[in-house]
Parts: sequence; structure tokens; C-alpha cells
Amino acid sequence: MALHERDLFTNLCNANKIPVDQNVLRALSNNSLASLDLSGFSLTKETCEILSKVLLNSTSFLNLIFTDCLLPPRGLSYILKSLSHVSCLTSVDLKGNNISGNSISKLGQMVSSNSSIKKLNLEWNSLGLFPDSFKDFCLGLAKNTCLEILDLQNNRLNPECASMLSNALTSNTALKSLDIRWNEIGWQGGQYIYEAMQNNNSLDNVQLQGNCITGDILQAIEQCATHNLSRHKVMQECSVRNNLLAKHVRRIEAKRSLEIESLAKQNEEIIKETEIRLSSVEDVLNEKNAALANAQVQIKSLQTELRKLENTNEELQSLVGDEEEKRKCQAEKHQAELEKLKKKHSEDFDLMSEQLLSMENDLSVEKSKVSELSKKLMVTEDEVRRLQENLNGLLEIERKRHRENMESTIRDSEGKLERAQKDFDEKMRTYKSDAHHNHQRLTERITSLEANIFDLERKLSEQSSHAAHMSQELARSAEITALAVQEAREKEMARIKVVEENFEAARDGRLRAEKQLETVQHNLSQVQEQNSSLIAELGEPQRKLTLLHEELSREREIVSRLRVEKNEEVARADSRKADVDRLQLELTNLNRQMADIRSHNAANEEKWKEERTKLQVDLLHKEKEIQRMRTEEIERAGALYSAFTKYLGNVHPSTTSF
Repeated sequence: MALHERDLFTNLCNANKIPVDQNVLRALSNNSLASLDLSGFSLTKETCEILSKVLLNSTSFLNLIFTDCLLPPRGLSYILKSLSHVSCLTSVDLKGNNISGNSISKLGQMVSSNSSIKKLNLEWNSLGLFPDSFKDFCLGLAKNTCLEILDLQNNRLNPECASMLSNALTSNTALKSLDIRWNEIGWQGGQYIYEAMQNNNSLDNVQLQGNCITGDILQAIEQCATHNLSRHKVMQECSVRNNLLAKHVRRIEAKRSLEIESLAKQNEEIIKETEIRLSSVEDVLNEKNAALANAQVQIKSLQTELRKLENTNEELQSLVGDEEEKRKCQAEKHQAELEKLKKKHSEDFDLMSEQLLSMENDLSVEKSKVSELSKKLMVTEDEVRRLQENLNGLLEIERKRHRENMESTIRDSEGKLERAQKDFDEKMRTYKSDAHHNHQRLTERITSLEANIFDLERKLSEQSSHAAHMSQELARSAEITALAVQEAREKEMARIKVVEENFEAARDGRLRAEKQLETVQHNLSQVQEQNSSLIAELGEPQRKLTLLHEELSREREIVSRLRVEKNEEVARADSRKADVDRLQLELTNLNRQMADIRSHNAANEEKWKEERTKLQVDLLHKEKEIQRMRTEEIERAGALYSAFTKYLGNVHPSTTSF
């Protein structure tokens, strides 16, 4: 077959004066697995047109792979047009071909008209960038009745595209697997898919990773898919059981038809044998009528034949009795099997009803649990609200008290600090003024002393002549000045010591004020720590409140999940009940068929009884005729014997007297 497609491709290329693509030629030559793999080949528009003609005239390809070929739009349209009319393909891979624009609409036309493709891969294309064309694709998908696996990964699908796809999934009844990972449909698109899954009974595998969909929607879609999967399994089991029952009924009907045919053949054979024997008896009677000499022999033969006929009649009666017993046994067996089936179906129905009742009881229990949890939740919410209000009140009271204490301590510390600062400033001003006055007095005294020294030196220079008698006075005046300077210096040093002592006292007061300020700041930090501890203590109930809210949300999620599960269980129970009803309907149909078969068998038995009575009547007539013929033969023999004795008596009278 590969040689045929290769030669056709080469001939079409040569006829259209198109260079033969060696890659395509090699791919057509390697068609050992009924798959045409053109992955990664760069195909021109003309090559695609020739390939479309080859696909139209080929029946050997099952898989068609165009991965990462970047097919030109016109060439892709040729390929899709040919795929619309190909009936042998089951898988098409168009991954990474940048399908866009009008090609998407033609892809939808191909999907709507093709009736053999079961797997279609459209990964890494641009379907979501053209909503109008994607709408045409979704319309084609809604009309499709054979596609089972569809891959739409990385197609930049948005919520609008998800809405179109959900409409298609609502109408489609063949698709089983859908892959729309790594798109942009978001939580709204996930909601659309979930609404479509609620109306779709065929999808059992939906992959939605990488679409920014919330976990609850993903879980709901997964539950719908698992429900569809379980439904498919139940339907398969029911179909298998129905097929087994149909095969069993067909086997029973075949056995019964064979038995009826064998009985009919046996009856025909018996009738033929009886007819042959009756004809032979008639021939024997004719021969007996023709030959009187052989009358006794013929009578004996007739008696033997009669015994044989009686034996055959007994055998026929025994066979008929055996057949009746067999029929009765078979009818009893069929009745027992039917009773078993009825019992089994009734047990299944009772089991399913018990399961339904248990599910309803579980649902009521879960509802009661949910109501109790909701009541507990309301009570805990009230307690938490009350605790929060109490904590808020206590916190406000503590805050006010600590704020008042802190403000009072701050005011006291600020007042003390201001008073200490004022005292320090006043002392510093007094110390500075005293030091200034002392400095001025010292400078004035020093200047006066210097002036006196200058005067004394001037006088000493003036009175150098009087140095001899004035040396003592000069020495005395020098001593006086030295004493005065020393005294002034001592006084100044004492004042400086006093100033230093006052300065040290002021420094000590400032240090004490700073220490008081530090204590105030320490008290302030303690107050802040107490405030933070109170805030932390307040954070603990808030954390407990958040934990309670989280537990409440988890309980609500559990309740919602339980509701969904119970709804699913109720739906499954309804489906099982529907299956049981359908099985009961099938059982009633089988009972009706069995009743028809019984009536037919009864009619056939009546016919056989009528035929048997007819045969018995015919046998009685034949026996009467044989008896009549026997009596006639006996009478004839008696007459012949009397005539023969008379004849002998007339001829030989002595013998008669004797």
C-alpha cells in the first residue's frame, strides 16, 4: 500500500510540474505502521495540495502527524478539506502549526463532517486569539459524534472561548478526554466548564492546570468527571450483562428450535415408517387375496406385522411420553432459571433499595450533623463575639488607664525636667554673672596694680637718685604688691573653686535630671512593653478568632463537599434505581418472551397431541380393518374347509365314516 501512495504522489507531482519533496517521499515509503509522520518538515502549498489528493485516494493511513510543520494557511485548507472526506483516519496531530484566522473555521468544518477521527491534537496553536473563528470550531465540535480525545493546550484561550467551548460540550456526546492546560480561561472559564460538565455525561477526563482556576471549581469538575467515569463503567457492566442475557436467551431459543426440529424430524420419520408399513400390509393383504394357498403364511406374517406395529405403537407412545417428560423437565429447568433470575433481580433491587435507604439515612445523619455544627458554629461565633467585645472593652480601659498614667508621669517628669532646667539655667546665669563680675574686679585690680607698678617704676626711675634711701621702701612696696597679688590670686582661686563647686553641683543636678529623665523613659518603655504585651494578649484571642474562622470555613467546605458527595450518591442511587427499573423491564420482556415461547410450545404440544390422536385413530381404523380382514379370512378358510370336507366326503365316503 505504501508503494501505491508513493507512486501516486510522484505521478501527481510530475503531472503538476512540482518538484518532488524527498522528505514526504521517504515518509510515504516508511508506512509500515499505517502512520504518516511528517513532523518538522517544511511543506509548501503545492505539496500540501498533492498530499490532500493522496489522502483522498488512500485507505491505509490510520494516523496523520503534522507536528511543528508550520503549514501555510492555503496548504492547511487543502489538508482539512481532504480530511473531511477521509473515512480511515483515527488520529490527527496538528501540534505547533500556528493555526489562526479562517483556518480555525475550516478546522471546525472538518470536525463537523468527519466521522472517523477519534483523537485530535491542536497543542501550541493560536485558536484563542480569533474568537469568531473559534466559535465556528466549537459549532463543528458540537455536531461531531466520533471524536473522543481533544488536546487544546497552550492556545491562549480566554473566558469567552471557554464559554463557547462549554456550549459545545453541552451538545457533544462523544468526547471523553479534554486537555486545556496552560491557557488563560481563569476562574470564570472554569465556572463555564463546570456548568457544561453538569450537562455532559461523556467526559471522564478534563485537565485544567495552569489556568488560574480556584481549587473548589477544579474539585467540582473532577467530581463530575469521576461521576461520568463511574457511569460509563456501570453502563459497560449493564451492556455486558445484557449481552450475556441475550446470548443466553439465544442459546436457549437455539436449543429449543433444535429440539423442536429433531422432534418434528422424528415424527416425520415415524409417520413415514408407519406409512411404509401400512403400504407393506396392504401389499401383503393383496397378495393374500391373490394367493389363497399362502393364506396361513400371510395370516402369520400379518400377525407378526401386527405385533411389530403394536411394538412400534408402544415405542411411539413411550417416545412421546419421553418427549413430554423431557419438555416438562426443560420447562421446569427454564422456570427454575427464570425464578433464579427473578430472585437475583429482586435481591439486587432490594440491595439497591437498602443502599438507597442507607444513603438517605446517612444523608439525614449528615444533615443533622451539619445543623449541629452550624448551631455550634453560631454558639462559638457568639462566644467569640462576646469575648472580642469584652477584650475590646478591657483593652480600651487598660489603654485609657495606661495612657493616663503615662501622660501623668510624662507631665510630672516634664515638669521636674523643666524646673531642673530652669534652676540649672538660673544657677548658670548667676554663676556666669558672678564670674563676670569677679573677672571684671580682678581685671580692674590687676590694671590698677599694674598702674601702681608703672607709677612706682616711673617714680623709681625718677627717683633713681633716691634709690639708696628708697630701696627699702621699694622692697617693702614690692613685698606689699606681691602679698596683694598673692592675696588677690588666692581670693580669685577661692572664687574659682566656688564657681567650680557650683558648676559641679549644677552638673550633678543635670545628671540627676537626666537620670530622672532616663527613669521616665524607662517607665515609658515599660508602659510601651505593657501596651505591646496587652496587644500581644489581644492578638492571641484574635489569632484564636482567626483559627475559629478558618475552622468554620473548613467545616463549611466539608459540609459543602459532603452535600456534593451526598448529591452525587443520590444521583448514583437514582441511576442505579433507573438501571434496576430497566433490568426489571428487561426481565418483564424476558418473562413475556418466555410466556410466548410457552404458549408456542403449548400450541405445538396441542398440535402434536392432535396428530398423535389422529395417528391413534388411524391405527385403530387399521386394526379394525385388519380384524375385519382376519375374520373374513377365517370365514373364507372355514367355508373352504367345509367345502373341502364335503368334497372329500363325496369322493371317499369311507373316510368320512371313519
